[in-house]
Amino acid sequence: MNAYTSRLRKAHIAAALVLVLLLAACSAPGEGDDEGGGEEGPIKVGVIVPTTGVVAAAGTDMLNGWNLYWEINGNEVAGRTIETIHEDNAGDPTTTLTKARKLVEQDGAAVIVGTLLANTALALAEYLDPLDDVIGLNPAGSADDLSQRGVVDNYVRAGGWQSSSPTHVAGDWAYEQGYRKVITLCQDYAFGHENCGGFTNTFTDRGGEIVQQLWAPLGTPDYSSYLSDIDPASADAAFVLTVGADSG
Repeated sequence: MNAYTSRLRKAHIAAALVLVLLLAACSAPGEGDDEGGGEEGPIKVGVIVPTTGVVAAAGTDMLNGWNLYWEINGNEVAGRTIETIHEDNAGDPTTTLTKARKLVEQDGAAVIVGTLLANTALALAEYLDPLDDVIGLNPAGSADDLSQRGVVDNYVRAGGWQSSSPTHVAGDWAYEQGYRKVITLCQDYAFGHENCGGFTNTFTDRGGEIVQQLWAPLGTPDYSSYLSDIDPASADAAFVLTVGADSG
């Protein structure tokens, strides 16, 4: 990603953020209001990002970025104070649902921001879908289904890419380099399957062959058993995907 593209993407995300919060400012109940549509009091924003678990480092960066934005720009939108409530989902879909219900049903959050991993974003989208008075902002979760099929109207996607997008070109590149047989080793959750699928689709469309596919659960501490399953004599190359602490 070049500097111009990076700046443009950040501008789009900031614009989406402000738009979502402006919508919330017009519809969220204020303190003392019995019904929606109040125009006073803070806007409660639930931020669900993983600050523990395999992707804790990236989740902490997300939370710090969110807090830094308001520190720099002031914590008001359309005259309403933004009140942030952070919940840690540890990168787990079931925990994501628990935390989302707590934020909306107990804390009264009008906006939910999150999450990071594709599988947790899909879980959050399913929860938000039937809610008419809550808006979701998806800054990072890149599941293909969130923009290709199961689109949720009140879950605004600010990220500029999908799980499979970066690896479409990798499949073309591998074939152009003369590779014809490839082994894949990817993580066994939504992003891993879609990211691996992007490579696989373009590589096989060109005429390449996937001779073996291996799947490691998210949070695998040791990949030696998977590496020992790879037969180097059967392939020209290996496509490997890991995220978070697994990449170490």
